[in-house]
Amino acid sequence: MYGNNNLVSVIVPIYKVEPFLERCLDSITSQTYTNLEIILIDDGSPDNSGAICEKYKEKDSRITVIHKENGGQSSARNAALNLCTGDYISFIDPDDFIEKDMMEVMVTSMKRTKADIAVCGRFEDYKNPKKNSLSLSWTEERVFSSEEIVRKLLLRKEIGFSVCDKLFKRELWENLRFKEGHLYEDMIVSISLLNSAKTIVYVGKPLYHYVHRENSTTTTITEKNVRDYKKAINSVSEEVKNFFPSIKEELEHFTESSNSDLLLMSQKNSCKCTEK
Repeated sequence: MYGNNNLVSVIVPIYKVEPFLERCLDSITSQTYTNLEIILIDDGSPDNSGAICEKYKEKDSRITVIHKENGGQSSARNAALNLCTGDYISFIDPDDFIEKDMMEVMVTSMKRTKADIAVCGRFEDYKNPKKNSLSLSWTEERVFSSEEIVRKLLLRKEIGFSVCDKLFKRELWENLRFKEGHLYEDMIVSISLLNSAKTIVYVGKPLYHYVHRENSTTTTITEKNVRDYKKAINSVSEEVKNFFPSIKEELEHFTESSNSDLLLMSQKNSCKCTEK
């Protein structure tokens, strides 16, 4: 199944990202690894994002565009997961972009190490370039078991919950989908994914540009953010207990730090409501 030039499905959920979308799509279509299936899900975007998708589809036969009613990021990703045919699956957020060799490096590393998931470092990009930083845990390729990665994930220092800086073997998603209608959906699926994976490879290079935007869905504090973050925390805790019962100390750390974040979010939301 995993030969020399396997198909990679690249899934991009799209909603109101017109100023950023072309940069994202250019970074995908110019990849040095060319055997790509690029699925763009226009999630009822009210701006020109859908038209931009169609323009790129006309130029690149690897692109499939799906226009659907707005259902949120999880709904858009699930729609693509139901259609994709690749041996590997990648998720790219439409306001972010990737290095031109991201897919080549990740696929090559997965084949060499026979890993089920590959993880790369990230560039943290801000509107003010002086704030830009690099999130790179190791500068060399390293292979971990699922339990080792879950321990690091719960400490939230070396590995993050995002699915966007990762590449997955297709079979990990056969019986798994994102929880629709909820924010922090990456947290909710993460432990199930890692439980299904035998090994995870960290490629030792920064390849994904995470663009920090003001007023994005997860940075704007609302009652829904607070409520959904609490549900995500509980989901992670329950799945760790079910799948990795020996991991206790790191889970306690995760619960304490997450509850502190939750309290801060609640206070900010309360202050915002009071100001109104």
